[in-house]
Amino acid sequence: MNTQMYVLRTREGTIHAPVGSPQLRRLSIRADVAAVFDLLGEQVEVPSRSSAWVRRYRALAEKLRTSDLFEAAEVFRDLSGRRLVKELSCGERGLRDRARSLLVDELTVVMGVDAEEVDRRIHQALAQAQKAA
Repeated sequence: MNTQMYVLRTREGTIHAPVGSPQLRRLSIRADVAAVFDLLGEQVEVPSRSSAWVRRYRALAEKLRTSDLFEAAEVFRDLSGRRLVKELSCGERGLRDRARSLLVDELTVVMGVDAEEVDRRIHQALAQAQKAA
């Protein structure tokens, strides 16, 4: 049997996915871009003491498994805010990096700009949230 495959090339490597795979979704639309940056700019309450890190890690990892752009933005925002209060664990750093990568990869395509511009806009939105704190 000859299965048709999508070949997706990202900065991190190549992914082969069968056509019609339930794990694939459409790219976000331009109208979502402003909402993503608004979400990144929202102030987030970061608990100062260590709360059940295993539950927190699992919840954040589950959000990233959806590959939803808004979920990735929440994970990145929340872990970036937490990083200001406490050093992130190795697992949390990995989640934050993966969320950032998802954001940059998709926003680069949707916005039609390079990765550096997307990174600049992400960090600008995070800085807005930190000023409000």
